[in-house]
Amino acid sequence: MRPTSARVDALASVLEDIAANGYPSPDTGVLWEEARDVHLDRLAGEQPRVA
Repeated sequence: MRPTSARVDALASVLEDIAANGYPSPDTGVLWEEARDVHLDRLAGEQPRVA
């Protein structure tokens, strides 16, 4: 599957969030997949940004 601009933007945003905030703590009991999905859902409602 060839990455699309939207997929690349979404991945870049997730990586920026991880760089800024770190991974969710294992002690919180939040799986990284769930944290990723919540973050991506939040991003879906935002205006696109140019990097």
